[in-house]
Amino acid sequence: MENSNENLKYLRAQRRLKQLKGFYIHLAVYLIINPVIIFANSKKHGFADVMTYSTAILWGLVIIIHLVSVFFFRNWEEKKMDELLKKYHNDGK
Repeated sequence: MENSNENLKYLRAQRRLKQLKGFYIHLAVYLIINPVIIFANSKKHGFADVMTYSTAILWGLVIIIHLVSVFFFRNWEEKKMDELLKKYHNDGK
């Protein structure tokens, strides 16, 4: 039982690390690519035009959704996993 608990903790930590890494890579790509897109769009539309920033704004909203899913829904997911594991464990006996 102790070994399966340790395996479960390890798998949760591994999954969490993958989620965090995915978010930080997404954020880094956003921060690197958007200045290039804004600069390119400013040549066509000018810096005062909303179209210059449209990609950054829409992509920024996606970043916010990703942030919320990684950092704020974590507790819900862990609680649900614990609930399902308890149910599975009790049904197995």
